[in-house]
Amino acid sequence: MLEYTPVANECYIDHLAIRSSHRNQGIGRRLLAFAQQFMVESGFHALTLHVAHKNQGAIHLYHKLAFEVEQSKYNGLRHFWFKEPEWHLMSWKENLHSRREHH
Repeated sequence: MLEYTPVANECYIDHLAIRSSHRNQGIGRRLLAFAQQFMVESGFHALTLHVAHKNQGAIHLYHKLAFEVEQSKYNGLRHFWFKEPEWHLMSWKENLHSRREHH
């Protein structure tokens, strides 16, 4: 329902979910670390995903891993079906992340 087409050299995570009984155990962090490594080794320049605004736990994790909000948008169908009106497109860019680590 969120229409999105990745651009060239972009690796997009279509869906990431952790069972509630397994949250806060580092599983999401490890999955994202794997995705970041895959992205770099495969020659992509950005790793992107959508996250619901109300999913503050995931947003906090993404920020800790240097993801940034690229845009936020309202989606009427998602609001109707899932009671979530606002979604964020977040991205992690290897070259920006590397520059931050070295300065």
